[in-house]
Amino acid sequence: MQSIVNSVIDPTINKPHLRNVDFREASFLSVAQFTDALFEGEAAFDLCHFHLAADFSKATFKKGASFSRCIFDAQVNLWHAAFHDGARLDIAVFKKAENIGPLTCKGTLDLSLAEFHAPMTIQAAAGEVLCREARWEYPATIRLRYARLDLEDAIFMSSAVVISRKYPFFSITIAGVALPLNEGPIAAIEGSEKSALSSLQRVDCAMLTLADMDLSECSLIEAVHLDQLRLDDSWVLHRTPRNRIWPLLPFRWTPRQVIKEEREWRATDGRTAQLREGWGPRVYFSSHTPRASTLAITYRQLRKSREDAKDEPGAADFYYGEMEMRRQSLKWNETERWLLQAYWILSGYGLRAARAMGWFAASMVFTIILMMGFGLPQESPRQAVTGTVPPGGGRVSFEIDKEEPKNPSGDRFTSVRFEKALTATLNSAVFRSSGQDLTTAGGYIDMASRFSEPILLGLAALAIRGRVKR
Repeated sequence: MQSIVNSVIDPTINKPHLRNVDFREASFLSVAQFTDALFEGEAAFDLCHFHLAADFSKATFKKGASFSRCIFDAQVNLWHAAFHDGARLDIAVFKKAENIGPLTCKGTLDLSLAEFHAPMTIQAAAGEVLCREARWEYPATIRLRYARLDLEDAIFMSSAVVISRKYPFFSITIAGVALPLNEGPIAAIEGSEKSALSSLQRVDCAMLTLADMDLSECSLIEAVHLDQLRLDDSWVLHRTPRNRIWPLLPFRWTPRQVIKEEREWRATDGRTAQLREGWGPRVYFSSHTPRASTLAITYRQLRKSREDAKDEPGAADFYYGEMEMRRQSLKWNETERWLLQAYWILSGYGLRAARAMGWFAASMVFTIILMMGFGLPQESPRQAVTGTVPPGGGRVSFEIDKEEPKNPSGDRFTSVRFEKALTATLNSAVFRSSGQDLTTAGGYIDMASRFSEPILLGLAALAIRGRVKR
């Protein structure tokens, strides 16, 4: 092993080619310099202790590279390092390292159970990055391309930012030349440059910021302080399917953003095939399937997160999801279920202006038809004047009375009656004025219109306000 180390750190060797290398449990007392090295076989550095800097800049690992349980007392230089078959840095301890990368990793970059005792910046273009149960004691920045990031059980003791980088990584050389990172092999496999987050389970999100991340397949259940999670830039969630709920009816799912757990809940085998369609692969119900009441809590925390960020339109989708899960979690024998059911049907929980305006228009049309059929009298009531002459002469007293409106008969649906019915309906629903002569039935119709139609109009105004408020 000593001869291999000497050949690696010898500065006269331009680009050493190494096959199967085994440095397990080695202790590097001086600078470990593997700059521009080509590892053609397995590279095992498990349980190594690097007392000074470890330089793997521009090194290429053709097969698996393992740094499991390593201790890095100083800097770790992985600038433009390329891992062709994954890299293991799990259970490693970084005491003074400040920057890892930019690097490429075809496969999985495993940082599970790693400990970072200094401010850390990780830059990688990789297929998958595992940070399960990793521990950051100082501020951290993670910039990724193509990668699926798993933060399950990760611990952030200071601020942390996870960014999906839109543009390729560049590094400035000593000569001042911008050197791009070779992402070709990873781009050919992964396709989309946008990085995705796969899990935040049991993560304290109070100090976490996600920027431009794909959250469509992210597990959010059991995340702590989700209401304090900061979402910046163009984060992405799944949308509701566009197929019809029932094939013979024109009803479709309300367009909105949904989290992964709701898609799983709606795809469970306890629901009909029509209701499962478009929500993803069929999920067989188990104890791990989230309940609607749990999803309501998750949506509530996400809504508060967006409201704190002054993003009212963004919070609207999460509010809709919260109310939808509340409604679904209740049984039909509960009064609250019927109230939420009516709130959903009439206005989409106060968020769908078109639905509320549609009900308002339908209510006015129905009121006009009832007014024409039963509410307007046959003809305008006449005033009757009666006088009384006292015996022996003197002052004459008169009484003016209006005849009782007569119920309509004959042709009730005429243009004249339509105009009167429209005026009466607008006065009761919009202008809140009166004065139209009505039958007894028309009076009750007018009272019902005065009660219901302004509510629908108010719900429509509330929905419009929620969509345009900034």
